[in-house]
Amino acid sequence: MKTSRRLLVGIIFSFLALAASTDLLAADQKNDKSEDGVPGGWGFGGFFGQVSTAEPVPQGSIDIGPYVGFFEDANALFGRFAVGVISDMDVEVKSGVLDTEGSDDPQFMIGGGVKYRFLGRRQTSPDMAISGFFEFYDVGEDATVWNIGTGLIGSFPIRLSNNSDLTPYGRLSMRVERLTYGDGDTDFDIGLNVGTQYSPGQRVQFLGELQLDDQIGFIFGINFAVY
Repeated sequence: MKTSRRLLVGIIFSFLALAASTDLLAADQKNDKSEDGVPGGWGFGGFFGQVSTAEPVPQGSIDIGPYVGFFEDANALFGRFAVGVISDMDVEVKSGVLDTEGSDDPQFMIGGGVKYRFLGRRQTSPDMAISGFFEFYDVGEDATVWNIGTGLIGSFPIRLSNNSDLTPYGRLSMRVERLTYGDGDTDFDIGLNVGTQYSPGQRVQFLGELQLDDQIGFIFGINFAVY
């Protein structure tokens, strides 16, 4: 158990170091926001986070849940629907509203993705998965943002004395980001999400997540295994 915890901590800290160095290198490329709250070109980021561990939804099962996010320049409220399609693979859809600074009305956002676990948990190794995702954000009049990317996810459950599970997880993501506003801009970014899932039972999980990206923030939510 000590070896597996050290391995997971090492992976998370490696993710943190890589994400921090990437943000420092990209800091000079970010433009200011326009007066109507739309990002001026670079550094929009995403608002859906990861909100799941590397362990996939079991084949034929369905997970749903509400989530809320608090970021530097916006607040987000969204729901997640995920279904296990085959062994070690699930697909998900996320949709909600985004309240950005400088905008009077909430904006629509939707995303989707697929996750495949390529390494199952062992005594000394975590669950490891790879994901692909897309995200669409309506961020103002004649302004939208598209994110298309991939992520490497790791997680390891820790059994507590009351027979509940506490599962730290992390995702290192790489994405292409396209802003359609004015002349438009395209950017490549790396981001990091680290979080913890608490499972008091098999049907309910509580999640808290920190996002280190162009948009730094916190995401909280509940996942329900409904089928």
